[in-house]
Amino acid sequence: MKCIYCERSSEEVPLIPFHYRGADFFICSAHLPLLLHKPEMFADKLPQAGENWSDGEGHHHE
Repeated sequence: MKCIYCERSSEEVPLIPFHYRGADFFICSAHLPLLLHKPEMFADKLPQAGENWSDGEGHHHE
């Protein structure tokens, strides 16, 4: 298990599992904000990352 972005292992940092397009991935807490707010930065790591994702999709701030 390694962070999809920085490739640190679960021996180094806590990892959060997530599923995308039928595959399982892990991300560390340091890079979770990037996945949430800048998914295009994962284009080389996740197939079609950020495509058709609207800005703020799923976020409701009042």
